[in-house]
Amino acid sequence: MKRTEDLTARCMELLTINRALFEDGYPEAAYHALEAALYCAEQQGDANALHMVETIATEEFHRLKRVAHFAGVVSPGNVDMPDSLTESGRWANLENLYGIAIRQANLKASNPDLRVGRVRHLKLVEPERLS
Repeated sequence: MKRTEDLTARCMELLTINRALFEDGYPEAAYHALEAALYCAEQQGDANALHMVETIATEEFHRLKRVAHFAGVVSPGNVDMPDSLTESGRWANLENLYGIAIRQANLKASNPDLRVGRVRHLKLVEPERLS
């Protein structure tokens, strides 16, 4: 299997991980898997994978908004606590992150100059053993 095929397979694995984490209630971790998949799709120059990332980000963004709305998440109004540490701040941060992922994937999928495959390989070197 060529390196580029490996990268495409990794992208799909990351999207599967994203879905599992999101379904299990870990949207922050799911977001990071989504961003990693976006990076792989971008490096591969794969517009279809970029559109897939955009679609998933959009679906998860809307689910987050519904959950926050129905949970009635409201900031406690404690001036000593930054909003980012409140439950409403958490939901707002998540909505912002997923909104960014949607825009990134859309931009990269629609602009051929941004999706040029620029795969950079790093050769892993085993550390020298101390003897």
